[in-house]
Amino acid sequence: MSLSYVGTQLTIYVGSAILIAGILGNGINIFIFSSVRTYRNTPSTFYFLVGSIHNLLYLAINLTFRIVSVGSGFDLTRTSLAWCRARSFFLSTISAISFTCSYLATIDQFLATSQSAHLRRYSKIELAYRIVLVTMVVWYLQGIPWILYQNISPISTTCVRTNAIYAIYVSVYLLLVLCVIPVVVMIGFGFLTYRNIRLTIALAELRADRQLAKMTLIQVVLVIISIIPYGINNAYGLITTGMTKDANRILIESFISTIVSLITYLYYMGSFYMFLISSSRFRHAVKELIIYRRSPNQINQTQTLRIPNVVAKYHTLCDNTTSNSSSLLCFVDDDYFCLCDINQIAQCFLYDKTLDQCKHCLAQGQCIKGDTDTPSDYVCRCPRCHFGSICQHNTKLFSFTMESLLSPDLLSSSFIKKSVSLSMYIIVTALLLIFGTISNIFSFVTFRRPKTRLNGAGHYFFTSTIFSQLSLFCLLSKIIHIIINLRGLFVQPMVNTILCKILSFLLSSSTRICYWLIVFVNIERLYVTIYPTKRWLKEPKTAKKIIISVIMLTCGVHIHELIQYTIVPDPKYTVHGKWCVTQFSHSLQIYNQINTMIHYLIPCLVNLICTITLLIRLTRIRANLDKKKSRWTLFQEQLKEKKELFILSIIVIISSLPHIIISFSLGCNDFDSKW
Repeated sequence: MSLSYVGTQLTIYVGSAILIAGILGNGINIFIFSSVRTYRNTPSTFYFLVGSIHNLLYLAINLTFRIVSVGSGFDLTRTSLAWCRARSFFLSTISAISFTCSYLATIDQFLATSQSAHLRRYSKIELAYRIVLVTMVVWYLQGIPWILYQNISPISTTCVRTNAIYAIYVSVYLLLVLCVIPVVVMIGFGFLTYRNIRLTIALAELRADRQLAKMTLIQVVLVIISIIPYGINNAYGLITTGMTKDANRILIESFISTIVSLITYLYYMGSFYMFLISSSRFRHAVKELIIYRRSPNQINQTQTLRIPNVVAKYHTLCDNTTSNSSSLLCFVDDDYFCLCDINQIAQCFLYDKTLDQCKHCLAQGQCIKGDTDTPSDYVCRCPRCHFGSICQHNTKLFSFTMESLLSPDLLSSSFIKKSVSLSMYIIVTALLLIFGTISNIFSFVTFRRPKTRLNGAGHYFFTSTIFSQLSLFCLLSKIIHIIINLRGLFVQPMVNTILCKILSFLLSSSTRICYWLIVFVNIERLYVTIYPTKRWLKEPKTAKKIIISVIMLTCGVHIHELIQYTIVPDPKYTVHGKWCVTQFSHSLQIYNQINTMIHYLIPCLVNLICTITLLIRLTRIRANLDKKKSRWTLFQEQLKEKKELFILSIIVIISSLPHIIISFSLGCNDFDSKW
């Protein structure tokens, strides 16, 4: 029994089971979320509703035709150009909308469970309607190239991509939009939601909201289980593109792709069953509406009666105070100030804590309030190594951010200095992006050829080209984001916060991934020079494992940036301006310093050591062959002859030096006396 036969049978029978279960489950999801009022008026469940509709469409369009084509051998995409293009368009847009709805639901639960009243205000059904509308428009617009550049090949009679740039875009799209971004966003905001649930005592009383949070978190688990294998398989396919493979390897990879595809379909099928497991409220609605066939109005009334009033339960705190002989007389939450009267009843009033409190300063800075009637009348006394109107900037060793370096120029009292600095930052980064893009395109085209990737170095260069381009794009985006923030042009704080986190995370991790990949290029060259007959480190298979490990480890050790970066206002020096800053605890601050130091110092030192050692080694080999010339002469000749081997290492070393020099020379210095 061949693997091809087994894969065919799995596609037919397992695929059919997934299709039936998916249509049934998504159909019930749509019915429940559109019928029960408490679900219909909640942003998260509205995202689930839209996601279930698109999951149903995805299964109907993709899985149905795949089962038919595998089972009968008739593939409509081979004979109909219209269906070839339409199927590509719908699959790219429907899957993207489904994933977007999933991580929007996770983000909404983070907002809904937040202790901050300001963030909770953004969990609104009206805002959810607008976001979904914009999301669908954006994804349908990006699907236009899938219609224009899909065609039936006259050679293989298969539906293929006819444009090289579009083919690259599709590869990046499948890996980032359908794999990396959903997983990273949902894990990040899922963790934040879980932390909010653990920290918020009042949420324990909100049974309905807690169950909705559990439904969202179980959706995160479903995404991790079903999408990560698909992402790994896509990354492997992208890395091995152009490699020569024998028939046996192609058969094995095809079988693995079949298994991974079936696992991926679990995401489009499984949300209903995950909701059924995680939420008793959802099970009750299914039982009442589907099994007992009660009207939605009866369910709505039952669900409404089940939602308790949190403030009403505050009386129990006063009862506990009396029974425990405690001295508690009053307490506050985000909205109310409550007094325990002589009858052990909580008398609660709307309360604005900012009227008599001053907590504007970050980094444990001391907030000194002035006129109580003027909210902006305060001064922050910053601890050592911090500056800014609210102590938002950090100058500790290896703790610089781009904001802390640019802020003295962008907030200068001199109009000329401010204008020149602003123009210079934008122009320089734009030029870097333009010339870098041209260079990276040539590098990408060069190292995409199979001949350039026969050794591991070709794979390192190919991957570093992608991350170099990503880092250049993030650099310009970060500069623009800082300037827009300072001018107060962002309308949606949630979008601003997400950009703050993602841009900072991607800029740090992509840049440092490039450093480490160049390190392994030099290590491989040194290895080949020392052990010319051995090929273990030169093998493409070894290089791919190292690349995947570098990407995962580098992103993993920078995940704290994705969590801890946040937006803070700067009312003292800009009217509506904001800053994207970190709020690390003491232990996390130490970890961040060590992490940054490792990622700058070690690649720089390893590149330097490998370069010098390689030069010395080559000089010794030549000296054994040519006894007439001095070693210094041979050293100079090797440097000239093999300069292409050392230029890249020297560039990496030079690019690392400014950060190292600034960290050691300006650490804990004030940049501007006005702070």
